[in-house]
Amino acid sequence: MPRLRRLEAIAPGRAIEIIPEHRMAQVQNRDMDIAVRYGTGSWPGVDTHPLFPDIAIPAAAPELSARLVGISAQDLMKETLLIDGDSSDWQEWGRRAGVQRALLGSKRQFLDHDVAIEAARQELGVILLRAPMAASALYDKSLQALPFPAISSTRGHYLAVRAGERRPDILALVDELTSIGAEATAHFKGAFPEIAAQIFNA
Repeated sequence: MPRLRRLEAIAPGRAIEIIPEHRMAQVQNRDMDIAVRYGTGSWPGVDTHPLFPDIAIPAAAPELSARLVGISAQDLMKETLLIDGDSSDWQEWGRRAGVQRALLGSKRQFLDHDVAIEAARQELGVILLRAPMAASALYDKSLQALPFPAISSTRGHYLAVRAGERRPDILALVDELTSIGAEATAHFKGAFPEIAAQIFNA
């Protein structure tokens, strides 16, 4: 919302409506002009533009973080894990952290990452926080990154427009949104250089 006026200034003749929802927006069917999608960046009937990467960071509320000091990655996987979607990200994190055939602990599962973040704030478990999208929970210190490796997901956030989109105002909005995504990524790199080095300097 803080950037809405900035977007309105890019396309002054167009009313900008933001519609948050879980279904995949069908821009090719003219439901809307621009959609933010999460995935590998390849969908039929649309052109895509990278918005920002998806960095998965083990994180927890401060008091829970303090109780987890010194545990191994294998033991972390046995904690209550907060999951949005399926558990494949935690399984992949365990594999990259060197945990062989990781057995997940108890799980609390949510459809939405924002709800999982709130559960983490309430000390209901450990989350794989998605940055830079959800890095505000680290900036405000309601969650703390745990001293374990962050991983770069094979998925990310993309802007999707109709295949062959040529309308100047829509393309200008795509460019501006891409710039906003780059700014968010740069801010994250500056705020957490050690985590960023694991991902971008690897």
